[in-house]
Amino acid sequence: MNLREDSLVSQESKMGEMTCKSQRLMLLGGLIYPASPGCYHYMPYTVRAMEKLIKVIDREMQFIGGQKINMPTLCSATLWRASGRWELMSKELLRLADRHGQEYCLGPTHEEAITDLIASQGHLSYKGLPLLLYQITRKFRDEIKPRFGLLRGREFYMKDMYTFDASEEAAHHTYALVCNAYCNIFNSLGLQFVKVKAATGSIGGTMSHEFQLPADIGEDKLMTCTKCDFSTNVELISPDQKYCPVCKGELVETKGIEVGHTFFLGTKYSSVFNATFQTSQGKPAPAEMGCYGLGVTRILAASIEVLSTEDAIHWPSLISPYQVCFIPPKKGSKEEKGTVLLEDLYDFVAEAIPQLKEEIVFDDRIHLTIGNRLKDAKKLGYPYVIIGGKKALDDPSLFEIRCLQTRESLIGFPARPRLRKSGASAGRRRAITMADQEGDHEGDWDDFLDKFRGPERYEGGFSPENWEEEFEKIPMFMKKGPSEVDPKHNPDLACLQSIIFDEEQTLEEQAMTYKNEGNDYFKEKDYKKAVISYTEGLKKKCSDQELNAVLHTNRAAAQFYLGSYRSALNDATAARKLKPNHLKAIIRGVLCHLELKHFSEAMTWCEEGLRIDPKEKKLLETRAKADQLKRTGERDLRKARFLEKKEQAQKDAVFKAIQDRNINFLPESCKDDNVIPADLAEMSLNGLSSKSAAGPRVCLDENGSLSWPVLFLYPEYGQSDLISAFHEESRFIEHLMVMFEELPPWDTERKYYPSELELYYEDEEREEIHQICPQSTLLQVLQHQRYFVKAGTPTFLVLVKFAPFSKNYFAGKKVHCLK
Repeated sequence: MNLREDSLVSQESKMGEMTCKSQRLMLLGGLIYPASPGCYHYMPYTVRAMEKLIKVIDREMQFIGGQKINMPTLCSATLWRASGRWELMSKELLRLADRHGQEYCLGPTHEEAITDLIASQGHLSYKGLPLLLYQITRKFRDEIKPRFGLLRGREFYMKDMYTFDASEEAAHHTYALVCNAYCNIFNSLGLQFVKVKAATGSIGGTMSHEFQLPADIGEDKLMTCTKCDFSTNVELISPDQKYCPVCKGELVETKGIEVGHTFFLGTKYSSVFNATFQTSQGKPAPAEMGCYGLGVTRILAASIEVLSTEDAIHWPSLISPYQVCFIPPKKGSKEEKGTVLLEDLYDFVAEAIPQLKEEIVFDDRIHLTIGNRLKDAKKLGYPYVIIGGKKALDDPSLFEIRCLQTRESLIGFPARPRLRKSGASAGRRRAITMADQEGDHEGDWDDFLDKFRGPERYEGGFSPENWEEEFEKIPMFMKKGPSEVDPKHNPDLACLQSIIFDEEQTLEEQAMTYKNEGNDYFKEKDYKKAVISYTEGLKKKCSDQELNAVLHTNRAAAQFYLGSYRSALNDATAARKLKPNHLKAIIRGVLCHLELKHFSEAMTWCEEGLRIDPKEKKLLETRAKADQLKRTGERDLRKARFLEKKEQAQKDAVFKAIQDRNINFLPESCKDDNVIPADLAEMSLNGLSSKSAAGPRVCLDENGSLSWPVLFLYPEYGQSDLISAFHEESRFIEHLMVMFEELPPWDTERKYYPSELELYYEDEEREEIHQICPQSTLLQVLQHQRYFVKAGTPTFLVLVKFAPFSKNYFAGKKVHCLK
């Protein structure tokens, strides 16, 4: 393939709102092009990388029995209302209606659609299960604030798989199978990942895991154990929990980019849409389901984020758009004759190694220097480049091979090439063979590289290890100048600076120079430097008040785009003092008031501006918007106060019921008997904020009985179960009988039978353990004087009687039997 000039479409003019490395590199390399907020055009190199990634995913999904399908993007509102998610996801859905008034959403996920499809096929047979169906399609989500390029957009590609099993045990096996396939995908890409426990969120189900790539810009906070494999999303643990619930090792917080998510759904959707199968007894039963997502475009961006340097893209080798780029000499240079030799080498590789034919690129933009094309090669992420430089004309010919990911290079040569004559027309590349004294030899790519002798280094010039640092010392090539310029140590810089800012200029001329410099930075969307330039202009304190007003107004605009709305408002106010009828300053101030939610002030400024120009469209539109937002805000405030009062009444009732039962909370959480402890104020799983509607919380029913979220931990296997509503009068044995009616897939030794299980809880203050009688009710245990509820979620340990692990676990610990 030849690299055409239009293959590189740099987006330097679109760089104003970049927030992470992958977004900046993909825009600079012309890999993506902004279409609208959260939506991008995928350019040829990105599409090629994505197609390779899809092949990797297809291979793993089909290896475990997955069958590929394609479902409509338009999803019926009727289906989503049936599952309850039409209202639950609300603003996240991109909704529309057709000419007949039928409502749809652009599918962010397809649980409803796939379950309805399976239900429409009639009763499946248990012999035909498991059934694994998946698709790789565009998805849509109305993100409130799209950011980070392809990491969080409104339109993206996702692989979503849906599985149907005949039993919960079989479904757990399928769940483990898909999770293992995900691990294989990330391992084959060479990406370090962490599998963490996660909340089920709006999708639902009883178990969920996220696959995270550790990264500083990750939006998810994770807690990982330093001693064992326990990892979880911070949403699932108490804010003050510092030790692993499995091994008591220290928990360390990190950040991650979520690239995969799996859910065990059970019968949440199959029971709603009647997706059933015929059991071996001929009876219909709802299928046990799971759903599994991989963010295809997010993996592309995330891999660039974690593997690349600040100025060069490094792809996972499996999905790099191309593997090798050949860079010939510049036209008109002394080395121009080397182009023919490099073309011959290109043709030889394409002919000798057919599997590389579609993986190599010849950069024939020979009007550019080798350096410029090498810079582009870094932007596009080729793993290797072969350069035809000065030594290409040596006898024998020498070419430089560089690995752009490791920055290693060697200069070597094949044996003298013997050109094959052909009847090709002028301009067609000639084939080249590798010749030695005993005859022709053509080998694979490794053999070909072995023909290069070396390694040799160029003599003179900059060192390969620090050439970038050397370039930075040259004023013409500096990316960033020093904050202060000392003429003794930096005469060149001082000379350049004096040319631009002549001290003999008047204060007005100097201020104007800084204004123009700031305007140039503003056009380049470098708002920070624009602010600095406008500030320097204001420091001159020139007598031209109109110029000072413009400097304040322009700085306000730059501050506005940086998100510093109060500073921008201060500048707009200062500009108005200098020039009261300055309409641009008024408009900028109005927009700042709007962002700061000062709706009354925004309307006042609009009125003042409209007295200057009654037809100013921006002010008319903004006044109407501010008035609407003001009314909406007042209404929402009234509604919030009502809901807050109602919620507080419910909390008070729950708190009173707990006090009446003499249930203890951790002492530090309830120092004042008249104050609701923080654990109760946000009564949810492990301190999960009450803002999460899906989080289980203790609740008081109409009969005055409490139901608690209860967490069972199985330290032997690092597993857990959550009972979202454990009635206080229910007995532990009743729940154990249900939970272990079928042994879980992680119980490989088949020993977790209800009759063989023992229950315990830990007294953290005394560092003691209490054994619970399975016939006890939850209330009896909670009322024990040494039981303390932590983070609103009673927690219990489950172990097997007389098992070696149990003996080791209790070694050196004092155990009491609860009476």
